[in-house]
Amino acid sequence: MTSIALALATVLLVVAMFVSPELELRHVVKEDYPVLEYAQVIVWALVPLVAVFGAWRQRSNRGLLLLVWIGVLCFLFGMRELDLQVLVNTDNIHVLGFEEEHAFHWRSRWLLEAETPLMVRILWIGVFGLIGAALVLPWACARYPWPTAILKRDPFPWLLGLGFGLLGASVLIDDVIGRPLRERGWELDLLEELVETAGGACVVLWTLWLASGKANLRTPKAAPVS
Repeated sequence: MTSIALALATVLLVVAMFVSPELELRHVVKEDYPVLEYAQVIVWALVPLVAVFGAWRQRSNRGLLLLVWIGVLCFLFGMRELDLQVLVNTDNIHVLGFEEEHAFHWRSRWLLEAETPLMVRILWIGVFGLIGAALVLPWACARYPWPTAILKRDPFPWLLGLGFGLLGASVLIDDVIGRPLRERGWELDLLEELVETAGGACVVLWTLWLASGKANLRTPKAAPVS
């Protein structure tokens, strides 16, 4: 049920945000590389959908939990890709049916400030607590043997690691390496978009592999003591 709700929420949010007259999302897609930008949006919407269909045929609890985990994670990636965090800002919170005083402020100490109403603090602590639980609990309860599988060179965890590694590299190219190089006239936007798209593609392939039921999710047996 969690996976189904996740997929429906993904589809409805993507559609609603692009057709809503109250939100402007055209800036999300850069004019220079629209194909890559749209591909990234599709990737993050596709993974929760794949997770849903995989959950229907998944026979192991471990596989089901990993599908829920990657579905939630990529749902959040998709929201970030579309800049949907602006929905909880003061200017847009009304779209969600809340009043302006319920808005979240992206300041590091906002929740600790005396001016912040107690009920608003409780509200957002609860929201982020639920998000954190949805991310951590499925991953932890799955108890997939990541270190052992990685050391045994199982391609299943390595594919996901490659995807996350490429996504991390795209952030470094954009924010860490790219800034000083842009000041010298170097443009790395295309490289950053290509690396990010490749990382997302690896995550999609990993999810398809998991959803197919063909991934080896068993805990390797300990070698017999000689």
